[in-house]
Amino acid sequence: MEEKKEKIIKILKQNIIGLTISVITILGSFIYINSNKCEVCETKILEPQESTEMVNKLIEVDVKGAVKNPKVYALEEGATVEDAITMAGGLAKDGVTKNINLSKKLKDEMVVYVFTNEEIKAEKLANEIVCEVPKCECETINVSSETSISKSNQAQNNNNNSLISINTASESELTNLDGIGPSKAKSIIEYRNANGPFKTIEDIKNVSGIGDAAFEKIKGRITV
Repeated sequence: MEEKKEKIIKILKQNIIGLTISVITILGSFIYINSNKCEVCETKILEPQESTEMVNKLIEVDVKGAVKNPKVYALEEGATVEDAITMAGGLAKDGVTKNINLSKKLKDEMVVYVFTNEEIKAEKLANEIVCEVPKCECETINVSSETSISKSNQAQNNNNNSLISINTASESELTNLDGIGPSKAKSIIEYRNANGPFKTIEDIKNVSGIGDAAFEKIKGRITV
């Protein structure tokens, strides 16, 4: 009887030991797996921060004429003609801006020309203010109601509208007639000196080299 009890106790001990080992093994495996399990991390996506500073585009402007330091200057986009003149050191002693729109916004490759008072008085280039490279088709501001160009056109129109006397006109005056060059003008003067004044404008056809076709071009411009 005692022998059976000892066997049973021995078997129970063995089972307990085996169960303990199994529990320890399972527990150890669980701990190992959990300790090596990848942790899910929160990933923060960093968005690029927008620059709070606005970078202004630079433009290049050629400042010429009556300024202290004429040359090409780099200015920020949105700058004015006045800014360009200031960048060039301001006006020279004889520089004037009465014909310039100082508030005009500049463009890249513009030319700003500052005139002297003498140029304005003489009305030379008085219509030019700024122009673009390379064509230089300039924007203009009239200094006065009548510029040198308009005066020149007016004088030409007056010459075109006035009649020229073929009896008293000089050689240079006769050459203002269409188709009459220095040679024909000289022939007209020689003819009237030799034959007396022309009585009618048609008599000019008696001059060598002036036929019907030439007369038709000038008959509206001549008188006796």
